[in-house]
Amino acid sequence: MHFSKSHIISMQPLAEALSLRGHNVTIYAAMQGEAAMPTTMDNGVTGRWVNLPKASEEDTKRFSKMIWTMDFGPMVMAWPFNLGNQALTKILTKQPDAWWSVANETWDLIFADELFSQSSYAMALMSKQRHGKPFAVFSTADMLSTFASINSLGRNPAVNPSFYTSSEPFSFNATSLLDRFYVTKDFIVEYLSVGLLSEYQSRSGVGQLGFNDFTWSSYFKEAQLIISDYPERMNHPVPTGNEIINIGATCSVSNDKMTQELLSFVNDEKSRGTIYIAFGSNVQWDYAPEHVLDAFLTAIEALKEYRIIWSYKGPQLKVSNHVKILAWAPQIAILNHPKTKLFISHGGLKSLKEAICSATPVVFMSIFAEQTHNALICNQLGFAEYVNKHTVTGADLLRQARKVLENDAYLANVRKVKAMNNDRIMPPLEEDRMFLWLSDVGKRSLRETAKETFVCRRLAAGSRGRALCPGTTMAAARHVDDEAPKQLLSDQPHSAQPHATEYPLQQRSP
Repeated sequence: MHFSKSHIISMQPLAEALSLRGHNVTIYAAMQGEAAMPTTMDNGVTGRWVNLPKASEEDTKRFSKMIWTMDFGPMVMAWPFNLGNQALTKILTKQPDAWWSVANETWDLIFADELFSQSSYAMALMSKQRHGKPFAVFSTADMLSTFASINSLGRNPAVNPSFYTSSEPFSFNATSLLDRFYVTKDFIVEYLSVGLLSEYQSRSGVGQLGFNDFTWSSYFKEAQLIISDYPERMNHPVPTGNEIINIGATCSVSNDKMTQELLSFVNDEKSRGTIYIAFGSNVQWDYAPEHVLDAFLTAIEALKEYRIIWSYKGPQLKVSNHVKILAWAPQIAILNHPKTKLFISHGGLKSLKEAICSATPVVFMSIFAEQTHNALICNQLGFAEYVNKHTVTGADLLRQARKVLENDAYLANVRKVKAMNNDRIMPPLEEDRMFLWLSDVGKRSLRETAKETFVCRRLAAGSRGRALCPGTTMAAARHVDDEAPKQLLSDQPHSAQPHATEYPLQQRSP
């Protein structure tokens, strides 16, 4: 998960839940050209970061333009995996001390990012090899078909929408031979891209740390659990396994409040409700095609009976008084405000979950990654409509917005999906079931290694341990070069940190 605050945000709820249960939790990530990240995060979680050089202006511009103009296909997946590989090489070459200061510590449990994070793969495997410590794979999106196949989950790619759903046609019908052909084709291409090419790239990366025989199969075989942040009850039915724990139904909590000025704006008595527009931090409006900006300006100008908040950074726009443009907006607070009627979004997973948790109908305009797939699922569930970024016009966007705003079925359906999402004995991160599963991981590892220092075992005992939730790279590793410094080859943790077993056992309050 190099260069991705999004993946860190996905991991944070679990990290905080573990911390609140008395464990020492660290998120370790490599960021590219970011401002200094806090070392102390919410609820006692510690952050440790490697800042890699910022991408060149030309590369940034190329990427920002690309996501507006291209469709996201399965062959593209090899590219971010290769970026993760390059990042690991840069870290080991230019900032080895930052990496090894974490790698030489002993972690009781590691959560390794599933996607694009060769640092995570190496640290997790090293920790298992050197210290017998278990690790879990953390999936920040729906599991790739390739990984589902490698884990023998028996998921038929022909009967579910593709992860790479096309924006045109925006549809999927399992009874259609043509639709089944296209999703099967995507699965085959993804397997070539991820299962073969990206595996080969990853082997060269983690091979720098001694794992020259790395394969996806051997990696997932070593993993004790797979934690998934995808809301499992909104997708098409798929086979799962006992080793998969879904925490995607967790609703985000934010302390950000709406300012008095913003509250006055949305509470205007003349307003029929609030429309909120936001496309995440990766979408740069500076590079949006002219027809997209024209479409948005035309549509919002025609919706004068509503108050519109647009989270926007880009060229200066001339808008009427019923529109408020903000460089940053308190998204969760706005979506949960009772006057909010519509969310216009790119379809990122966190925005999708926030729409469900706030019971807000959506009009999606997907930009990249699996966003079109997310939009299609929500459309099939009856609480969202869609416009195509390549062809959208003001009339298209206005028609879809009014369709959602003026038909109560969309609100009823999103409330139904929210009810299904929340219909649990308790929220996923509060379930003792999840921590009992983690305890079982520790017990199985204990039988395998005859050691008694696992955080998973301590979880059941209500005591403290240490965990590393990697938001990019992850846990402890060993250097295999004969000329490496002796302290890097030592099985002892870095001297700046105490060994996990030195923490006193503390009983958690009931």
